[in-house]
Amino acid sequence: MAKQMVNDRRVRWGANWVKGIVDRSRRMSQHFSLVWGIRILLAAIGFFLGRAWIVGLLSPFSLAYYAVVLGSRRTAAPLVFLSILAGVATVSEDPHRVFVVLTTLTAYRMVFGWLSRRQRVGSVEVPVAVIGTDILVKGLDAAIAGGGNPFTWAVVGLDAVLAGILSMIFLQAIPVLSHRARVRPLRAEEILCLVILFGSVLTGMQGIAVHGVSLDAVLSRYLLLIFAVIGGSGLGAAVGVVTGILMTLGNMASIYEIGVLAFSGLLAGLLQEGKKIGVGLGAMIGSILLTAYSSDWHQVSLGLQETVAAFLLFALTPSAWIDYAARFTPGTREYAGVRQDYVRRARDMMAARIREVSEVFDELGQAFRGAERSTREPEDLLNEAVERSARMVCASCARRNVCWERDFYATYRAMADAIALMDIDGPIQSRDAPDDLRRRCIRMERMIPALWQSLEVIRRDAFWNRQIRESRELVGAQLEGVSQIMTNLAAEIQREVNTASEQEEHVLAALEHIGLHIQQVDIISLEEGKVSIEITQAMCTGHEESAKLIAPLLSDIVGEPISVERIHCSRGEGPCTVSFTSSKSFAIRAGVASAAKGGAILSGDSYTLLDVGNGKFAVAISDGMGNGERAQAESKAAVGMLEQLLKAGFDEQLSVRTVNDVLMLRSKDEMYATLDLALVDLFTARTEFLKIGAVPSFVKRDGDVFVIQGRGLPIGILDNLSFDAIEETLKPGDLLIMVSDGVFEAARHTKEREAWLLRQIARIESRDPQEVADLLVEMAVRMNRGEVPDDTTVVVARIDPAEPEWATIHLPGVPKLRRPKRPADGRRVVGVSG
Repeated sequence: MAKQMVNDRRVRWGANWVKGIVDRSRRMSQHFSLVWGIRILLAAIGFFLGRAWIVGLLSPFSLAYYAVVLGSRRTAAPLVFLSILAGVATVSEDPHRVFVVLTTLTAYRMVFGWLSRRQRVGSVEVPVAVIGTDILVKGLDAAIAGGGNPFTWAVVGLDAVLAGILSMIFLQAIPVLSHRARVRPLRAEEILCLVILFGSVLTGMQGIAVHGVSLDAVLSRYLLLIFAVIGGSGLGAAVGVVTGILMTLGNMASIYEIGVLAFSGLLAGLLQEGKKIGVGLGAMIGSILLTAYSSDWHQVSLGLQETVAAFLLFALTPSAWIDYAARFTPGTREYAGVRQDYVRRARDMMAARIREVSEVFDELGQAFRGAERSTREPEDLLNEAVERSARMVCASCARRNVCWERDFYATYRAMADAIALMDIDGPIQSRDAPDDLRRRCIRMERMIPALWQSLEVIRRDAFWNRQIRESRELVGAQLEGVSQIMTNLAAEIQREVNTASEQEEHVLAALEHIGLHIQQVDIISLEEGKVSIEITQAMCTGHEESAKLIAPLLSDIVGEPISVERIHCSRGEGPCTVSFTSSKSFAIRAGVASAAKGGAILSGDSYTLLDVGNGKFAVAISDGMGNGERAQAESKAAVGMLEQLLKAGFDEQLSVRTVNDVLMLRSKDEMYATLDLALVDLFTARTEFLKIGAVPSFVKRDGDVFVIQGRGLPIGILDNLSFDAIEETLKPGDLLIMVSDGVFEAARHTKEREAWLLRQIARIESRDPQEVADLLVEMAVRMNRGEVPDDTTVVVARIDPAEPEWATIHLPGVPKLRRPKRPADGRRVVGVSG
């Protein structure tokens, strides 16, 4: 029995393995077919647009199309390039015309490369580049051909303007064709641009016929039938008019097609409910009615054959394809059915795109930070200085062969000794040069200045190489930080995307149960501590109803306190959208006291109390080097940059490193400051302490006082900053006390300053943060007999439990929502370096 079970498992495993290989092969084959299918489609369009001309003089289609494909589907651009040239060659026997198109496309490719390097390829730059390239190439061609005729220049200008307009149209049409799957409904302008693109392709099909039946006429009627069955009479008639006008521009003999196609599209759309047969019958009736008045019965017969051929092609088109296209066309039943699904899919697409951009930033950051550092040794710099001086002075000297061929090493050593002497003593006179150099060199009056100049050059190069290396490190860290922010944003967008429908209906029913008129409920997140819900009401009721009624009810349904985040009301009597979010579990009440050295106005200490968002609160003190204005500038710069980085969403450790790098790069002089940062999570009271060159901080809990102590030099001294990240979980009522060295070193009579300050804090009975801060500063001043020997700052933050504004409303029979729990973190101390 056991042996049989083992054999069965092996058989199942083998079957699953084979099935996996088959599935992967099928997916790869489908992907390959889809990619090349799109490329072939784009190439076919390029071929016919290369054939498209307006009245035999203007050819704006090919350049506009190639420009858009190059920007949106660059991998397909080479194939499209060749297909356009092939199309031009089939319609024109003049090799010069092919050469002009080739030159135009090549010139735009160069312009596009220049724009891409400057990241200026957009919906504005592409049409401008198309117009400029078209005028440049075709204007130059006209000038070389001796064209001074105003008509010729008018044709050149009109061709360029049309190419620019068509590029704007194709910018909206091409992505619709080249995307692997539609993720949102088509806009009205996109449909129109798509129709214009198809009409332009039909213009390039003129002259192609099978047994007298024109390919462009058949496909124009087929296109009309497709749009009529999808969008009805309005869309059918519009497609007929647009395609008719475009075909007439290519061949004025087709002018009657405008009326035939427009009327046929109108009748076909009116019989939309009859599906394929009704639409086909309407188009055929319209075609017969307008061609029946023609005296040319051959033309009538030909028109009827073209309509019948189009209908047969239409009948062979799978209904699933038509239904799929209808889902993305506004005004159709299919479109209304997938609108809600579109919102969720758009959210997925946005998150995926953000992740892609995040990966790009991450790779760029790694590239910058992984850039090869300079490895030039002092000997290399010395060699460079000697060689540079020899080129300046010895190249035309009569003793050059003696010094640099017979006595090479002795000459080199003499010049190196002179450079080493200058490196220590600065510029020297000829009489102060090493004896060996003075005996050998007959151009001492030029040699000494040349050596000093070379030394200055290599010093400057070494400085800027170091600056560039440090700048790369800073840019790399910033790019990686942006990548992390975007990754977190993508995760926020996608939370609860697939499981919120049932919960939304649950919330909607509960709100309607108490008599509220709710249009829509959107649950963005239900994660504990990060709840985000948007509710749209038919009429704006203001903040009162949302805070007093809806928020307390949501608190009961969700299972945690909920509060109003923001309200967006439409002007007039329109709908109102209210955003609700998790109420924070804790609140910070802070007090600050400070005194400048010697009673001065400016203090070298700076501090911040900042709500950085996402439920985090930052408390920080920075002590600049020295005192007065310079010290204040250093500490204020450190705190200001830290505030901006934390508010932008950067990780606290990366923010500190960035501040350190900026302080190092912005000045050649010594400029440093200490930094003491505490980041409090207002949902859990978990606090992360980052201490860089700062004195200890203290946490007072009931009658006990705990010390938070770190290590590391102040910021702005070393490029590789080293510090500790210490995590502690605070409790309600805890006092977080952060001080500058003016307080910590107030007791100059003892070496046990930490123990002394700990005892002073323990003796304070007050729980008021401002009173505690005032008492500590007063104590520091008294310890120095009323004087302030150093800048003194105290920041005290008390952790209080947050009280909800309104009590929870409980409705009998309304169950709570099921939702994910907030992940629990354990205490840890993380050492960070490098």
